[in-house]
Amino acid sequence: MRFPGRRKSKHYFPVEERGHIPFQRSVRAHPRATELDCRTCGACCAPEVRLPFYVGLKAADLRRLTRAFRDRNVARGSLLTRLDPVGRCVCVALKGTLGRRVSCTVYPRRPRACRGLTEGSRACRKARRQAGLV
Repeated sequence: MRFPGRRKSKHYFPVEERGHIPFQRSVRAHPRATELDCRTCGACCAPEVRLPFYVGLKAADLRRLTRAFRDRNVARGSLLTRLDPVGRCVCVALKGTLGRRVSCTVYPRRPRACRGLTEGSRACRKARRQAGLV
């Protein structure tokens, strides 16, 4: 398929040939991502340093969270931290113990910073190393 006056480019393919929207970048997980399981990790929910505040929240993040959750678990525009069953500092939304069985209690409403972290990414692997889960 050619358009008049347009040079043929290696980056142009009609939608039918590429199978998706033109110029859409595909997100590829890290090659070892298949070995990782977020439900048995939780390292990204543990701050590197023991602090009372963890994830900074934008206005849109605050709107997504329920009023009851915000009242109990948000201060100074950030999610608070707590100690997990073995004494590690973790996000208040994390349920369970790092490196074992974990889940996020606000997963569908989680902040943008949490949504941006992907399984197997550089930040994921760094958090796993810091938590001693490598």
